[in-house]
Amino acid sequence: MSLVDRTGNFRAEVIDSGVGQTGKSELPQLVLSLALKEMHDGDDWVDWSEYDQTITAYLVLVSKEGKDLLNSDQVKKVFGWDGRSFAELDSMELTGKMCMVRVEENTYNEKTSMQVNWIDLPDAEPGHQMKKLDPAALKSLDAKFGRKAKVTPKSSTPKSKSKAAVPPKTPPKSKKVAPKVEGCTKDEAWDFINQDELWVDDMTPAKVIGMWSEAIEEMGDDEDKFTDGDWFIIREKIVKNIFKF
Repeated sequence: MSLVDRTGNFRAEVIDSGVGQTGKSELPQLVLSLALKEMHDGDDWVDWSEYDQTITAYLVLVSKEGKDLLNSDQVKKVFGWDGRSFAELDSMELTGKMCMVRVEENTYNEKTSMQVNWIDLPDAEPGHQMKKLDPAALKSLDAKFGRKAKVTPKSSTPKSKSKAAVPPKTPPKSKKVAPKVEGCTKDEAWDFINQDELWVDDMTPAKVIGMWSEAIEEMGDDEDKFTDGDWFIIREKIVKNIFKF
């Protein structure tokens, strides 16, 4: 068998699996040895088994803060793990099971290699899926780029004429308005940065996950105490590095 030599979406068969740890951080990860069976050519799935290519997937399951990562959700979805025990995941018989994987280039220390950046069910839609923003994220986007929605005037019946208002003898005191603090929830921040259609060309889900964990760690140890303003700062810090504009 030889290692895969190109990027793309593949259907793969698990030929070996086990739970291990990352390097210095010692975070739990599922390691999958995969034999590539089919490749999506943009229109349909074509046989790839004749090339006898393999790849190893390293799926980090938990962040430094102990929070489940997206990889954890996908492992549950694809292999039926309940998420309760890493020992149980390690003992599960995954050999022979099929999944879809997205292979992309990863450059580290000036060396480029192929890396599995996503797994899914074998019949999932290949490629990047379009993510739609929720109303709160759309409002935040409008605010960021100075857009204003067109206001439709209310239809109303003619008002009865009234006497002109008599100006007050002394001008009213101006009310102090507190400065507006922009913010968003954790989920809104995550959905916002994951608009992959806005990513720079070399951005990958794995890189975004790494930036997300690093930004949270820099903000503080207790994620539960983060305010909406904190999540907004985290969001904007990541956006500057991954969006095209």
